[in-house]
Amino acid sequence: YDPAFGKQTAIIDIFVKVTETVQVDVVTDIKDVKVTKELLKVSQVVGEGVRQQTIVADLTAPAPARKIAGPPDTRFENIVTRVIENKVVIEGDLVKQVYFVRDGDFPEVLEFEVREHFTSFIDIPGALPGQVVQVYPRVEFTDFEIDPYDHRRIRQTSVIEIFVKVTEFVQIEVVIDCDVKPIPAVTVYVVQKSDTLFKIAIRFNTTVAALLAANPEIKDPNLIFPGQKILIPAPPKG
Repeated sequence: YDPAFGKQTAIIDIFVKVTETVQVDVVTDIKDVKVTKELLKVSQVVGEGVRQQTIVADLTAPAPARKIAGPPDTRFENIVTRVIENKVVIEGDLVKQVYFVRDGDFPEVLEFEVREHFTSFIDIPGALPGQVVQVYPRVEFTDFEIDPYDHRRIRQTSVIEIFVKVTEFVQIEVVIDCDVKPIPAVTVYVVQKSDTLFKIAIRFNTTVAALLAANPEIKDPNLIFPGQKILIPAPPKG
């Protein structure tokens, strides 16, 4: 027993929330209608931009290369962004897994990893420090050229595209409810040229029988005239 040492047991509680950024249409106002609004915190786009950048590097393979064995596997790591006035600076690493056929009497496919650091910037008018940046990089093109005098040396050219979106959080009032006037029990409709009772019934979600019941003056359902006013009963609820 040593009083200088002890055993500790701790219970921790971890809460995790996963969110997804989506774009939706919202109603901010309705003219001449009484509405209920709430404040909503949303991400407003300040600006977007895209830039292409070429990365050229001289690589050293672990063995002499006869040829490149297909396109490399690529990924981006350590992406860091910094917003300055009207501009976004992007830094990161382009990591490639290069596959090649070894030169010699017993060729085999080998691989090696290449990590290249890059720095780029994109002009975004209106961008300011503190705003939120979303970065979407991708590799557009990669090419390799083996040195004809030293097959361990490979000249690599990559073209990357970087898309940047800058947003800021703002509060806006959005409509969450509005007063809806009750649908009138009867609608007065003026017959148009080429109208028939059947067409009118289909248009207003009712039946010819219901139209005849609401308009007893119509004796012949096939005989209505342009300019004639008829009553359209409201369709049944449900």
